[in-house]
Amino acid sequence: MAVGPGAAVTIDQLQAPPRIDLDGEGLFCLMAVCLAGSEQQELCWCVSNVPDYEFGLGLQVASYMPPSALPPYRLVFLLYRQPGDDPMDLQVAGADAVPRKLNEAAAPTDSLPQQGGRAAFDAKQCAADNCLGHPVAVSWVEVQA
Repeated sequence: MAVGPGAAVTIDQLQAPPRIDLDGEGLFCLMAVCLAGSEQQELCWCVSNVPDYEFGLGLQVASYMPPSALPPYRLVFLLYRQPGDDPMDLQVAGADAVPRKLNEAAAPTDSLPQQGGRAAFDAKQCAADNCLGHPVAVSWVEVQA
């Protein structure tokens, strides 16, 4: 199912990771963040070292987990162009597992705790910590019950 920015989706539609299509050259990092309040962010997914057009070859830093918040909320997708042409070791506070390629990961690959890890995520700080700069693309969906 293709959706555009601001499309309404249900919780059931978010149980599996979405299919992502990229159009660009270089290496990219995608963060999916749930915004369930004015300041509250929850990390739902983080994939780094995504080569041009090949999302399935990216490294899953934080495996996909549907948001834990109760609707309504927004699920925001932030796409960053990684600096340089070499893969980077993206750091997410609280992650202590070795990232795996998406097409090799059959189960969650990280051990980010819900409290103090995913639930206390700050996308802007993560981007600054990893020298990602500003997003090159942003999209979101409005999640309804």
